[in-house]
Amino acid sequence: MPKRSRTPSTNKWRFVASRVALVAQNLIFSTPRFAISAANLSTAASVRVMASG
Repeated sequence: MPKRSRTPSTNKWRFVASRVALVAQNLIFSTPRFAISAANLSTAASVRVMASG
């Protein structure tokens, strides 16, 4: 019986990491721009309030 290489296991984890990155990227690009802008404005306003007070 031939000995199995460990390479497929390493490649599997690289594939999983690549797939996770792809899904995350798709989530970012599928979010409407106005939602991202609103979140950024809200965060900026909160930071300004904390900094001034």
